[in-house]
Amino acid sequence: MVIVWVVAAIGFSGTAFRIDEPNILAIARQMAVNPADPYGFSINWLGHLEPASKILANPPVVPYWLALWGSAFGWREVPLHLAMLPFGIVTLFAMGSLARRWGVSPALAAVLLLVSPGFFVGSQVVMPDVAMLSMLVLTMAAAMKWLDDGTKTALVTMIAASALTPMMKYNGVIVVPLLALLAIAHRRRRASFAIAGLAPVAMLVGWAVLSKAMYGQSHFGASAQLQQTNLGGDIITGAFAVIGLGVLPLPLALFRRADAVRRSWDAGLSSAVALMSFVAALTLLGYPVISALLFALACTIAARFLLFSLVSGVNAIAGRDWRKALLVTWIGATIALQTRLLFTSVRYLLPLLPAAILLLLPRSSLALKIAERSRTVFAALATSLLLAFLIALADAQTANIPRAYVRDVVGPAAARSHGRLLFAGHWGFQWYMERAGGVAVDAGERTVLRSGDLLAVAHTPFPQLDRAPLGDNVVASSTSYTIGVPVHTIDCWANASFYSNAIGRCRRPDSVAYLPWGISSEPVEKFDLYSVAVGSSRQPPQ
Repeated sequence: MVIVWVVAAIGFSGTAFRIDEPNILAIARQMAVNPADPYGFSINWLGHLEPASKILANPPVVPYWLALWGSAFGWREVPLHLAMLPFGIVTLFAMGSLARRWGVSPALAAVLLLVSPGFFVGSQVVMPDVAMLSMLVLTMAAAMKWLDDGTKTALVTMIAASALTPMMKYNGVIVVPLLALLAIAHRRRRASFAIAGLAPVAMLVGWAVLSKAMYGQSHFGASAQLQQTNLGGDIITGAFAVIGLGVLPLPLALFRRADAVRRSWDAGLSSAVALMSFVAALTLLGYPVISALLFALACTIAARFLLFSLVSGVNAIAGRDWRKALLVTWIGATIALQTRLLFTSVRYLLPLLPAAILLLLPRSSLALKIAERSRTVFAALATSLLLAFLIALADAQTANIPRAYVRDVVGPAAARSHGRLLFAGHWGFQWYMERAGGVAVDAGERTVLRSGDLLAVAHTPFPQLDRAPLGDNVVASSTSYTIGVPVHTIDCWANASFYSNAIGRCRRPDSVAYLPWGISSEPVEKFDLYSVAVGSSRQPPQ
């Protein structure tokens, strides 16, 4: 199945850039020109032209890697997507090594990781999430090897990988409490674990001092300020949906540890959560029936998992089981960090998956043999792989829409107009509009079109224009796009978004897109093109 995953990743490498990939690529292109000044430019990313050091919240290691790769192999979709493939491979092999040290099946653990929709899709995009996950899992795998064997290679790998983890993506700071717990639990190796735990802190402090000297504010601090604090119900509800349908693969629901949660508690909780979440989705959220069923399923899976994790944590404290405590801390730290962010996303909660796999898989040799040979488990793995593939296919088709629109509609229109080419809306749309010579407008200001101007506006990617374009003889046309897969990863009608619940212009504005994916046949994107014929008379408004 690992080979299937590699083949699939290569097959999807030609997919258009999507979601926040242009964010990462903007930093990488700046680094390719001026590596000593990685954030020394301005960008209109959230509707206004702002310094990149303030608004682009990702740390520099992955963009530096892409800058080297792009300079060597080109800035096209295929080479840049293939640049991320090594991080996925490292994650899978590190997961197998960690599972072996943990006493669970390495092959089964790695396969469970790759059939997760979050990992399967996340490893195909030019984003730092799987890169961070690779260093996190590598750190823990090296820590277990260092604990068991005491080899210097494991020690060096643990320290180096831990130092890189938050520099891949800032939420990698969860590696610090994990290493701190290991330092507390193992007196004989305490100094080495303490050094490994301080390594990422030193990297963050050093980067904060350097970036503050360069840009007047530490980049880590600017990122935290951009995210701000959000402890609202949207974050909690979205986390349940994301964990249940986006992070945890289906087979994990089959592994039930009776030593932690009584069967009656499990059945009672599952029934209550399923019923309440289904009714709430229909009545309070206004979801269609299919989305309400998916929401109920997601909440039920997540609730069972979180109950098991909570009980496991209590048992770990009572029994002084540092291994179980480490996994529960891993899960808890990931969820706690999610509550400090502006919105939920599959990529934000993906780091808890390795810990969930190790916590839920049976550890006895007999149980492992039964699980590995079980037809039910095999069927669940195959189903999960198929679902992950369909989600990836839907996401790829959705990503390809802005590229096709710019190529087929905007390009020919711009060739005829000979005026300014403007646009509103970012994500992958911004990348292709800028390649076509477009300039992002200020989303909060009135846009006045002049003779020969074109303005393309995407409906789903924020920001949106606060007002319609102004000017005489403005002509508007709309183009809608559907995809050939019933599974949708960004769809207002299905209340689904794989990357963030902050999507715009939904049909039901009071209904939040909590689901990471949904079932729908509705259009997934719509574009408006405003134009003024060359030579048209116009009178700008007073």
